[in-house]
Amino acid sequence: MVEVLFDGRVRVDYHQFYLESGEVEGTFTEAFEGQENGLVGAGVPGALTLSVGTALGDVGLRILLRDDEPAEPGLEWEDVVEVSFTPVSSEVGIREPLDGPSARFGLPVADYRVRLCARGIDDAWDGTVGDDELLVDHYELTFWPAVPAADAVVRLTSVHEVAAHRARDSGLAREDLVAAWDGNPPDDRLVADAMAEWFTRLDRPLAEALLAAGPLVQRQVAYWAAEHGLRRAGIVDLDVVAAGLGSLRSDRPLPPPFTDPGWMYQALQDHPENPRRVVRVQGYENDQGGAALFAMLQALNPDPLDAAFSAITGLRNVVGDEGADAALAAARTALAQLVEEFGPEPRPDSRTPVPHEDVDVHFVEVGPDDGWFEPGTLLARDDPAARYLDPRPSSEQIAELGAALPDLVPRLEALQPRQQRDFAFDLARNACQMSGLNQLHWVNDAFLAFGQSSSPEPWSTGAEGAWVMSHPRVRERTTLHDGVPVPAWPLALRAVKHAVAPDPREALLLTLVAALQTAGDTRRDDVLTFVEYRLSV
Repeated sequence: MVEVLFDGRVRVDYHQFYLESGEVEGTFTEAFEGQENGLVGAGVPGALTLSVGTALGDVGLRILLRDDEPAEPGLEWEDVVEVSFTPVSSEVGIREPLDGPSARFGLPVADYRVRLCARGIDDAWDGTVGDDELLVDHYELTFWPAVPAADAVVRLTSVHEVAAHRARDSGLAREDLVAAWDGNPPDDRLVADAMAEWFTRLDRPLAEALLAAGPLVQRQVAYWAAEHGLRRAGIVDLDVVAAGLGSLRSDRPLPPPFTDPGWMYQALQDHPENPRRVVRVQGYENDQGGAALFAMLQALNPDPLDAAFSAITGLRNVVGDEGADAALAAARTALAQLVEEFGPEPRPDSRTPVPHEDVDVHFVEVGPDDGWFEPGTLLARDDPAARYLDPRPSSEQIAELGAALPDLVPRLEALQPRQQRDFAFDLARNACQMSGLNQLHWVNDAFLAFGQSSSPEPWSTGAEGAWVMSHPRVRERTTLHDGVPVPAWPLALRAVKHAVAPDPREALLLTLVAALQTAGDTRRDDVLTFVEYRLSV
C-alpha cells in the first residue's frame, strides 16, 4: 500500500527547508553532523533538514508512505540517499525558512527509513524559481517502517552532490587535494580555509614564505599591508585614520569609529579631506579609501597568517588590477626586510588576543512593549529624534515616491505579494546595516524570527513610535540630509516597522521610503542600485 502524504511546491531559502514533528525545530548544522550524506540531515531527533539545488524559490516535492521497502529507484532519479527517522508526534509539517509552516500531514509515530530521490540539482544550482515559474529540481521522500540504521548514499551523480560528498569524507578529500595540486599539495595550513587556499594559488612562494616566517612577522606584514594601502588611498594622514593606524602599530585595540565597520566607513565618507579616489578592480570601480580601511580591519584577524593573507589581498583591491602584481612584489620585499629585522626563527605573535566583550545594553521602558524586542523602549512622539520621521499619511509618502521614481515604483507594484514582502524585508535589513543596527545581536535575532514566521508580529507599536536603543555605537551613527548629520537609527527602525505592514505593496513602498531616508544624501544611489539588483534576480 502506498499513500501520498504531500504532492506540490515547497518554497526554499538558502537551499533548504524542513520536515518537523510536534514542536521540534530543525536546524542545518546539527542535522548533518556525523552523516555520510549531505542531502537529508537527520541529526535532530524528530526533524529532517533537506538540502536542495534551488537557492531561493520553489522546488517540487512528493512525500509517500509505504508498508514495505520500495524497489530500487529508477534512473530518472540522479541522487538517492537514505536516513532513519522517528517522529515525536503523529503530526508532521513542512516548514519553509522564510514563510514558516506550509503543510501538515499525519504520520504514525514509529521508526522509519526515509529515502530521498532527487533530480535537477545541477540545473537548479544557486538559482531562483518564482511562484509562477516552471520547477527545475524535484524531490521524492518515501517513508516505510524499519529499524534505525546509519544514513546511506545509494546513488550520487550530480556534480555538486558528488563534490560535497567527497569533501565530507576525509580520505576522499585528501585524494582530491593531492590531485588538485598536481601531486604536490602545500602545507595543510595553506589550504585550511578558502582564503588561505586562494592566496596560495595566487602566489604560492609568498604564501609558503609567510608560513615559514612565523606569527610575529606575519602580523607585521599585515600591518605593513594595511599602512601601505592607506598611503596609496591618500587617507593615511586624516586625523581619524592616523589615530587608528597608531593603535594598530602599537598592538592596541582600535579606537572609535573603528569599533564599528559601518561607522568607520561613514566617518571616512563624511570627512572633508577625503580624496575619494577610485580604481578599477575586475572591471568595476572601487573606492580606494574604503578598501584600505577594510584591509586595516583584516590586519586585526586573530590568526596572524590569515591577517597577512587578508591584508595583502585588501591591498591588491586598493591598488586595483593594474597595480596588483606590483603589490605582491612589494609584499615580498617587505617580508624579506621583516625577516631580516626579526630573525629567521619563528616568534610569537606581537598582538595579544583581545577577548570579545558583548556590550551589556540597558533599556528603560517608557512606552507599551509587546514583547517583540523585550526589553525595549518606545520613542515618544515628542522626542527630538521624532522630527526626522515623516509624519505624513502613507498615501502621501507613496505618491511622492512615485513622482520621484516614476520608472521604478510601477515595477515594484507589479511584483507578487510574496515577492513584495520579501523585498520589503531585504530593504529593512539593508537600512539596519546602514544605520548600524545590525551590530546588535537582538536585532539580528528578530530578523531571524521574522524570516521564520508565517505571520510576523509587529516590530514596533504605536502609529507615531519607533523602537530605539541606547547603544552608543547606534546612537552616534548619523546620516546626512541637506548636508546636516541626523540620527540614522530612527529612520532604519521606521523601515523595519513598515516592512511588516499588513499590505505587502504598502510595506514595500514605505520601506523603500524609509531606506532612502536612512541612506540620506550620500548613500541614496546605493539603495537604488540595490533595488535594481534585487529586481534583476
